[in-house]
Amino acid sequence: MVLVNYGIFSLLAISFNTVFALFLGSPITSGGLSLPPRTIGTIFSLASVVHGLFQALFFTRIHRRWGLRNVYIVAMIAYIPIYAAMPIMAAVARQSGRVNPLIWTILVLEMAACVLTPAAFSE
Repeated sequence: MVLVNYGIFSLLAISFNTVFALFLGSPITSGGLSLPPRTIGTIFSLASVVHGLFQALFFTRIHRRWGLRNVYIVAMIAYIPIYAAMPIMAAVARQSGRVNPLIWTILVLEMAACVLTPAAFSE
């Protein structure tokens, strides 16, 4: 059962990272955000720094308070808004024809949800 859970979680994590990079770089007409590579790299770099800091500063306290099972469940549930944010951002971008402040707000919220997911790989 542990391997099945880990496999499902790994599938979610790996597929998100792959699809997310494509989503950010794809043209708006194709359902993406049409961001330049430099901006995409900056997004991933900042996300990595925030993930690392969150893990270093808060993981042990969260693990101690909630327990491993609950941390894992929260990480799995976090993928719901993470995956839901992409079509919402695509619809907003398609409607406005560009990346606007609403999209950046949704992107920040999506990245905030992503902060919770690496904790499921930790123990």
